[in-house]
Amino acid sequence: MIKYVALEGYKPSELIKTNETSVETNIFNFGVILLELLTGKEPNEKPNPNQDFKSNSMLDHRIFGPVDEEDILKLYRLAMACSPLPSFRPDIKCICKKLQEIES
Repeated sequence: MIKYVALEGYKPSELIKTNETSVETNIFNFGVILLELLTGKEPNEKPNPNQDFKSNSMLDHRIFGPVDEEDILKLYRLAMACSPLPSFRPDIKCICKKLQEIES
C-alpha cells in the first residue's frame, strides 16, 4: 500500500515524515479518489479556472449521467473534508453516515 500512497497527490502531509499509514491517511486517500471520480482528473492535474462546479461542468460525464446537483455538491464537500490536516478529517462513521444521507 505504501508504494501506491507515495504517488504524487495521494500522499497526505503526515506521510512525509513517516511511512506509517493509518485510518486518517486512508480517509485522505478516499477524499482524493472521490475528487478524481467527480472530476475525472488526477490529483496532480492543474485546475481549470474557467470551470464552474455549480454548473456541473467540472463533473466527469463519462462516469455520471444525469445527476442531482445537490448530491454532487454534498459529495464534493465530503471529499474536501477528507483532505486537510488529519485532525480535521471526518472519521469513518461520519463518512458512512454522509454517504447514506446522500444515497437516500
